[in-house]
Amino acid sequence: MKRDFTQIPNEIIKDKNIPDGAFRTYLLLKSYKYGSSKVFPSQNTLAAIRGKTKKTIITHLKILKDKNLITYKKRGFSASNQYELIGEENYTNDNRESMKNYTSKMKKNLPLSLRRLQPNNTETNNTKMSNKGLEKLRKKLIELGLKKP
Repeated sequence: MKRDFTQIPNEIIKDKNIPDGAFRTYLLLKSYKYGSSKVFPSQNTLAAIRGKTKKTIITHLKILKDKNLITYKKRGFSASNQYELIGEENYTNDNRESMKNYTSKMKKNLPLSLRRLQPNNTETNNTKMSNKGLEKLRKKLIELGLKKP
């Protein structure tokens, strides 16, 4: 059985001021996140998955926006909205300054094929590499100054 999961910050889980329905909608938005803080599910899709009406989902999104957990903007008449999860790190949940510097360098300097790696889903990011592939990656990281020799 294939399993996937979504990481949620503890302060959001413990926030008693977020209604349960809005929290579940937030969880669903987070489940669409793969390496970027921006997600694009339609309100109809969110409503269908949640088993709620579109109006209910819109209410939940407004609550999440008011709580400063998300922002969203329209992308066009027939396109779904763009939702951005506020405060999300793209490659790590570690808040240490050194990791922020590392991830920003990684994002800018790595080849496109490596930028799309997702740290928590082995099937998505194809992290099953051969020893030769791992050695090549290690050398590239050293070359870019992202790893010490």
